Amino acid sequence: MNTQWLETFSDQTRIWVYQSNVDFNDAQLARIQELGAHFTSQWSTHGTPLRAQVQVVDKRFVVVASDQSVTANSGCSMDKLTHFVQELGREFNVDFFDRMRVNLWIDNRWQAVDYRELASLAAQRTLQADTLVADPLIDNKTAFIHHFIKPIQDSWHYKAIESQFINRS
Repeated sequence: MNTQWLETFSDQTRIWVYQSNVDFNDAQLARIQELGAHFTSQWSTHGTPLRAQVQVVDKRFVVVASDQSVTANSGCSMDKLTHFVQELGREFNVDFFDRMRVNLWIDNRWQAVDYRELASLAAQRTLQADTLVADPLIDNKTAFIHHFIKPIQDSWHYKAIESQFINRS
């Protein structure tokens, strides 16, 4: 995962991750970057510009970074972000707010599954304790760099499947 784009952001940078259920193609990636650049160039809180960037990671995750050491986000700026992501969703027919979606690295690609399917996938042995999972709940630069993608056994998702691994012979 490329995180070089975050190098100029302070450690106080807030991160939001919005997951897709499909990979974006090159034209879609370019369009998201264009819309993201336009959004962040105008994103402000109470009239004060925010230092922010939108980046698509692994062709699937729309990541928004806002450097809180420069200007802290407010409720108004969060409303603007929500509207921006909703607009992206409409344009690309993706529900970025589906909180039951889990992205797993299986067969050398990201696969979106419903959280309620994790136990079944573990029982079928499609899902292993070391299967990588994307954690969209991380909320800062350091956590994003070091913990966004991790083995499922090290994530909060593991509670849904732990018994499947304990009961294996």
